[in-house]
Amino acid sequence: MHNMKRNKDKNQKLPMSFIVRIYRFTGEGTDGMAGVVEAVGDGEERGFTGIEELWEILVSAGKRGR
Repeated sequence: MHNMKRNKDKNQKLPMSFIVRIYRFTGEGTDGMAGVVEAVGDGEERGFTGIEELWEILVSAGKRGR
């Protein structure tokens, strides 16, 4: 039982992986992009429009994974 807890703690500290698909990139500032972020493992996808939204998705996913 103790080993299971230790393994669970190790899994929570693993870095998260993402697939970022950019469908539009106009090169006109940070709002000139749009795409989808997929969390590897659970397949959850979230759309973004702009670098700020992309960053918010990645940060919020990192907080949930801890």
